[in-house]
Amino acid sequence: DELAGVVAKINKTEQANRFLSDLLTPTEFNDLALRWQIVKLLYKGLSIRDVSQRLGVATATVERGSRELKYSKARGFHEFLK
Repeated sequence: DELAGVVAKINKTEQANRFLSDLLTPTEFNDLALRWQIVKLLYKGLSIRDVSQRLGVATATVERGSRELKYSKARGFHEFLK
């Protein structure tokens, strides 16, 4: 809850980049950015195979994002994809 509260206080892209860069390793930062790209493309209606090919990732990676979009109880992605 504390981390979510800190994130909620961020109101500028530059601020978010600095915070995430300090909090995450470069690999973790890139993995999160890639996951967001996957979710956005799936939400737009691209198939798992199309997303996999476009981003150069395994279909299993894309399938995880697909499951989160379909079955997440929190529905957190959906709040920001509208």
